[in-house]
Amino acid sequence: MTGRPWISRPFLAATLALTILFVLLLAAVTRLAVNENRLAGEPAEGVIWFSSQGQYEAMRLADTALLFELGRTTREEVVLRFDLLDSRVRLFEEGQMPARIQAMGFGGEIATLRPMLEAQRARLATLQRDDSGAVGALHDMAETIALTMRDFANAGMLDGRQRQEIVRDSRRRILFEVLGYLVAT
Repeated sequence: MTGRPWISRPFLAATLALTILFVLLLAAVTRLAVNENRLAGEPAEGVIWFSSQGQYEAMRLADTALLFELGRTTREEVVLRFDLLDSRVRLFEEGQMPARIQAMGFGGEIATLRPMLEAQRARLATLQRDDSGAVGALHDMAETIALTMRDFANAGMLDGRQRQEIVRDSRRRILFEVLGYLVAT
């Protein structure tokens, strides 16, 4: 036995094996981190939440329009509900959402919402209780937006499930690689 065991061949072989194991485990952890960052970059739950909020506000506007026609609420309440719905639709036009909407195949449907809102905005200032046609058009527009938002929320849920399955498969492969590295060493 020598006085310096770190120079012996068995020690050097063990050191090399541990170094290789460390590098392989570091690579696997890096791949897991990249996989997690890919998830964090896309608003999956945001799509569902925003579209559900849009659907809710659209139905509140539809109900408020009918209450206005019956004389049970004011034009200011109708305008408030309209502005809330407008703010919810604006969420789909800014930030990361337009790209996400296009990726889900709903770009055309969501693009039709802004012209519908703008057409009704012009009529909103002169809306009268006894104008059943204008109140009915506002109600129908709100229901149409609610249906579009409902469909988009459902598509978002399905898309989220598919993305989760892809991520699970990727994690599973990475974990099997790590297990293979451990067994190999």
